[in-house]
Amino acid sequence: MAEVFPSSLIPRENPNLRLGIKSSLNSFRQIIASLFAIYTVADTPTDVAYSEEYSNNGTTAIRLASTFCDSIKIKYANIDNISDLISDSPLFKSQIEALQVGIELFLHLGKISFVQSSRQERTGKERYAKSISFSDKMLVLDAYIAAYSKDEINHWLNSWLKGNNTESRIEKGLKNILSTFIIDCCYKIKKTDGTEIVFNIENIYKELAFGNQVLFKDGEIVGPMRVLNSYIDEGLLPDVRKNKNTFITINGEESDLKKRKSMMSISLDLVSRRLPTTDNVSIKSKPLLIKYYRNKVGNYLTALRTKPFMLLAGISGTGKSRIVRKLAQATVTEELQRADGYKGSDWKNDRWTLHSPANFELIQVKPNWHNSMDVIGYLSNIPSPHYVFTPFIEFIVKAWQHPEVPFFLCLDEMNLAPVEEYFAEFLSAIESRSFEGGEYMTDPIIKPFNSFGSATDENGKETNIGNIMINTLFPNFKASDTDSAAAKIIKHFRTKGLTLPKNLIVIGTVNMDETTFSFSRKVLDRAMSVEMNEVNYDSFLTDTTDDELKAIVKAFEGNEDTELNALLVDRHIEAKEIIEELGEDAQFAIDYLKRINALLEGTPFKLGYRAANEALIYLHASHEFGQTDRIAALDNFTLMKILSRIEGDETKLKITDSEADKERLSNAGVNVDVAKQYGDLNILTALRNIITVQLGETVNTDVDSDATEETATENNDEMVSTEQNKKDLLSVKKIDSMLSQLKRDHFVSFWN
Repeated sequence: MAEVFPSSLIPRENPNLRLGIKSSLNSFRQIIASLFAIYTVADTPTDVAYSEEYSNNGTTAIRLASTFCDSIKIKYANIDNISDLISDSPLFKSQIEALQVGIELFLHLGKISFVQSSRQERTGKERYAKSISFSDKMLVLDAYIAAYSKDEINHWLNSWLKGNNTESRIEKGLKNILSTFIIDCCYKIKKTDGTEIVFNIENIYKELAFGNQVLFKDGEIVGPMRVLNSYIDEGLLPDVRKNKNTFITINGEESDLKKRKSMMSISLDLVSRRLPTTDNVSIKSKPLLIKYYRNKVGNYLTALRTKPFMLLAGISGTGKSRIVRKLAQATVTEELQRADGYKGSDWKNDRWTLHSPANFELIQVKPNWHNSMDVIGYLSNIPSPHYVFTPFIEFIVKAWQHPEVPFFLCLDEMNLAPVEEYFAEFLSAIESRSFEGGEYMTDPIIKPFNSFGSATDENGKETNIGNIMINTLFPNFKASDTDSAAAKIIKHFRTKGLTLPKNLIVIGTVNMDETTFSFSRKVLDRAMSVEMNEVNYDSFLTDTTDDELKAIVKAFEGNEDTELNALLVDRHIEAKEIIEELGEDAQFAIDYLKRINALLEGTPFKLGYRAANEALIYLHASHEFGQTDRIAALDNFTLMKILSRIEGDETKLKITDSEADKERLSNAGVNVDVAKQYGDLNILTALRNIITVQLGETVNTDVDSDATEETATENNDEMVSTEQNKKDLLSVKKIDSMLSQLKRDHFVSFWN
């Protein structure tokens, strides 16, 4: 046994607070009692497969795993039908999402996951086998309960498994212990005026201590608030009860409540955490970057918040690759840069002059790239078996080791070679993003290292290829560092392959000329496409071209609630996560896309589910960057994801007098007479009509729609008249440009 120093701190991600989910959870007594019984007979506290599947009248259901039934019956022999009581609890009846909120976020008793990771539980009664890894909170419960006699434990356990209140000594003590477990869980109330409040138990006790009643229902109850509501309903939270739509203090317990509130506050002060807000100011009233959103950098950030894959297109020399480097400079941390060799003393200024930020890599695409070997590497037997890694892979491995920092990979001149040929693995992986038991996952771009097997070297010695791959990527790793962050990454690579980390952002720069390849819709569907043709010689002359980005970074530095890096790392994947927060904006966006798709029916330009998903996520991202105007957001999205797909000659884009085309126009609500005012009737003129009807002709560039003269004065901003802040929609201007090109060249492409 060697004498070693402790391993380094393990980086941990902030949990998904799930503030907007609609799943409910009841009968906490049954859940806690069932978990306790399972914990006391489990051989190990981790990966406890406590349930098994069976068919219940054709529906898949779960019950207590047979491996636990006998041991539980023996340990608790005085409780009749204990296995059935446990199997009847919500631990087996509720959906996994509700269990994860209640057991993980609320009580912190452990992590719940499916035994088979591919399972999903939505609506309906299908339930699938689950496992739990217990937290050390179970040690506390076990130690407390074990202090009582066997008869008292059996009486308490039997009552709680049936959902009954025992009024016993065990129950009273458990309520106090459990109340310390839930103090840092976060809740959200959506007020009828559209604003939101995020809070925790401390804020409830604070108001009750002042003698107030605390409103908890103003509209629909969602997220962990549903769980708290049920928990208080069952009388499990000391000092607090429900009275219709308010929480109230139990008579005679005001002094206990004040004492508990004070102790909660101290505990929260001692816990290192990052909460969504620091006070009860409504989220909506704290917009970020209102002044800066409508600039081009704000658009880039919103696109990257939506999806970590972007195409930057434009004429040569407009600074496409430079902006990627600048984004890396804006997000690299001083700690990471110092580990990469930075030795300066003026970080705030020096960061903007870094030629090689530690989170930046530029890869020049070569015209002869016609397979993925130059991107993901290959297995070679010369001179001995080994895997040849590329700068692309080495950069991804580096990103894995710094999960809270965005890593920017710039593929320069991306379309000098056919993207579908050399980037196939990435294009597939980027669309497989999901969360598996809370862990971010994609399909691997290199298969699991353990699957490479062994090979014989030139000396006839058998060599494990996976070990060689690990030693190449982690030359300083020691096998004794079993609890280090690197060990977890290595285990992931060995068993699941080299997948994409969530902090990796790939940006391809694009020039369209006779030396390059055009993009297929497969690529365009997977990327956010942004044009970069603007040239501002005035800012170039005064050396202020970077001021927009610097201003955004400064704005985030002054905002305690949100970090730029977090927005570019922890992004939403599925629109269902944020639909409720979008409110009526979600339906507005879907109605807009439905009209466009009705027009594109039967054409290769038709949108799929992916476009709708990304439209809603983009709209939500624009809110997060301070853009409260849905028109401006959908205008930008139209450029990035709809117009970028349209390419062809006059025949391909033409709309005829056929019955099918008439039906398309009718379903899309196109005013043919108005559309013809823009030129010959075709997809572009019809699209222009839909856009102007749905979004209008102009957009308000003073995006702080709630701004007043008072707030402007506080921010040293000048109020500008509404008319001065109106600009033509970017998508309308682009369509007009494309129509001119079609008329001139008889062919049109978004990229020219």
